[in-house]
Amino acid sequence: MSKRLLLYVLLASTLAFLASLYLTWVEAGRPALGLGINGLLNYFSGDFSFYDGWGVFGQAAALCALAVLAGAGLSLLRPRLVRRWPLASCAGALLFFALLNAAELRGRGHFFAAIDHVHIQLGPGAYLGVGSAALACLAAALLRQDELARRPSVPTVLAGALTLGLLTAFLLPWLRLHIPRVGPATLSGYEVSFRGDDTVVFIAILACFGLPLWGRGTPPGRRLAAAVGTAVLTVGDLSWLGTHVSWPYEAWLELACSLGLVLLALVTGRDLRIGRPSVADAAVVFAASLLVVSLFLPWLKFCGRGVCAPASGWMQTWSATAGGPAVILLVLLLGFQRLFAELAVGAAVYVTATGLEIGPFTQLGYGAPLGFAGAALLLLGSARRLGDVPTDRRRLLARLLPMAACLAFLAIPIAALANRLSPHLQFDAPWRLYWLGAAAILVATRLLGRWLGGPRDDAELLLLPLALLALTALDLTVFGRALGMISWEGWVTVGLCLLLAVLGWLDRKRGLDSFRVPDEIWRVDRLPGAES
Repeated sequence: MSKRLLLYVLLASTLAFLASLYLTWVEAGRPALGLGINGLLNYFSGDFSFYDGWGVFGQAAALCALAVLAGAGLSLLRPRLVRRWPLASCAGALLFFALLNAAELRGRGHFFAAIDHVHIQLGPGAYLGVGSAALACLAAALLRQDELARRPSVPTVLAGALTLGLLTAFLLPWLRLHIPRVGPATLSGYEVSFRGDDTVVFIAILACFGLPLWGRGTPPGRRLAAAVGTAVLTVGDLSWLGTHVSWPYEAWLELACSLGLVLLALVTGRDLRIGRPSVADAAVVFAASLLVVSLFLPWLKFCGRGVCAPASGWMQTWSATAGGPAVILLVLLLGFQRLFAELAVGAAVYVTATGLEIGPFTQLGYGAPLGFAGAALLLLGSARRLGDVPTDRRRLLARLLPMAACLAFLAIPIAALANRLSPHLQFDAPWRLYWLGAAAILVATRLLGRWLGGPRDDAELLLLPLALLALTALDLTVFGRALGMISWEGWVTVGLCLLLAVLGWLDRKRGLDSFRVPDEIWRVDRLPGAES
């Protein structure tokens, strides 16, 4: 099969997956008779739906689908990008998130089914989504069939087995979920061991994108950085269990596989050489490490009946999300030296949103100030890396408009994360799904850096606004909004995306850099009355 045909299969399968998210993933059938008048009425009311595919893991899968879609489309235009774009890793993450999304939605549907005494089943959206994700993964693997045909080394096989075991550990709690129907509104006898969703997404991303690093010719420092980052996130994910409860076997499997990857990276990295980092890199590493360590400390104190119980940062939604970018920032900084400015800004934004959201309602622990200090240091350390300010004032003046548009765009998802939108706009405003908002913040920050200090002929100035427009389109259509239901913030977001795309296209055509302000404007001494 030709590579061009496989790329078309990738495009079709990812588009089919995105379409499946709008369909029903979990549906409930008619309840059994004998439950009174309510059950009889429900029986004649017909089937009804529970969930579409836009769960937490569905959002993560949508981001992976967009990455596959962009990679396949660019590879059709420029075939050399097939080797450079991580299509196989993106497709593998897409398949995992599709499976986990179906399992999670099915598990959550059991709670409502137990109360209403109905039987639930996977809907057509789940079958279409998982099937299209599997097809995309197969097509991406066939694109790299020349590498797969080689005999893998023993460390590669062991790393693949440990990664598969780690990912399987997140599926097991949802597959073993069972809730017996004891009474009309009684849920008893069920056991669940699943944990937070945010950290799981980051662990899966590191695991899927770190698997190709175990091939021959990869620097051992990158494998070690990815393995240690996965282990840190895993320990953070398990930290809320503590020592007061019995750990389920999938938690032990998760911990064993992550630590096994670290041990394997140490064994295979005998030739590892650690160089001396620069002062700026050391400052960023210290700030990110301070933020990660603070998440293991008490961030909040829940007080009631005269007793205050501390809670670590990993148990909070926004701060746990901040821990993911901080850990991935350390991995990329120590192993790859790229994209740390965007991740540093993203982690700082989430920490700030945490303080604004939970600060007025509860008492902060001593871990929160350390996290805020680490976020502030991250901003200071990454400010110089966001982009070098052009020394040419004419070029800087020509780029003021796109930079202002980027800042205006960033303000909307950041305000949504901090719950600082107007109350009457909460249901119609964009970026209510925070994984799409998180991706928009990172992409917009990257675009701001490219406008601030990027090269003159930069393709990202056009591609990144298109990515923002795709994220905005997904976000605005998640809840089935009609055109009249989109708030003014949504229309402003779309307008800013289009404006940035037009400005990027003009810059590609050298329209912005060719803009020249007349020299007479800069000659203040020639203005009337200047001589006096």
